[in-house]
Amino acid sequence: MKIKFYICFIILLIIIIISCTIETTTPRAAILVYHKILKNVSGDDNYARSIDDFESDLNYIKNKNYDIITFRSLCRHIKNKIYLKNPSIVITFDDDIPTNRAIRLLKKFKYKTTIFLKTEISDESTWDDIIALNNYRTDDGKKLFYFESHTHTHPRLSSISDDEVLYQLETSKETLETRLNTTVRYLALPFGDGAYNQKIIEIAKNVGYKGIRTIIYGYEDIMYSDLYSLKAIVMEKNSKINLVLM
Repeated sequence: MKIKFYICFIILLIIIIISCTIETTTPRAAILVYHKILKNVSGDDNYARSIDDFESDLNYIKNKNYDIITFRSLCRHIKNKIYLKNPSIVITFDDDIPTNRAIRLLKKFKYKTTIFLKTEISDESTWDDIIALNNYRTDDGKKLFYFESHTHTHPRLSSISDDEVLYQLETSKETLETRLNTTVRYLALPFGDGAYNQKIIEIAKNVGYKGIRTIIYGYEDIMYSDLYSLKAIVMEKNSKINLVLM
């Protein structure tokens, strides 16, 4: 009797150890969030990153053989609970389209990029620029640039009424879908404000959003990620790519 008990105990222990090993070695994804990419960065704009640092980031990602996947692809993996084959990177930009220097580098590396666009666009870009970027294809016909919502005017969503939140989310989604002839499924919270806010999540769901990206620091583990509270890593002026990536 005791022998059977010990055998069962050992088998159970082995199963637990194997399960823990699989869990801890499962490839994760890091969502990188960029804002402005400038030739030179000075002053207190922590969200700006120099073009040299940005190029170093891309080279580091290349040399470490990370898989570059789209934000939508990551969300499909999470929704369907499909493990990633390798550690993966999702490159995203907030607010506006990247600067011309940054775009040239992304085209050079052929890295797929998701742009969470504020649809009340700034004077730095035009809808012609945005449409051209959306329509860009590489020599072998691959699409590189994808667009999702960053609201219409970039307010702090937790500080405005439910009706205004609805307006922001609907207007942004409808504008992007009409201008770019695409389907918008995902939202990035302005300033990261409103993360885990159930009212905002419910409004987003009702409008048709399938997920929300926050700026809460962290990686995405496919089996445990919440599509409406996705974590990310904001790449700031002094961020070190070798320290933020796993």
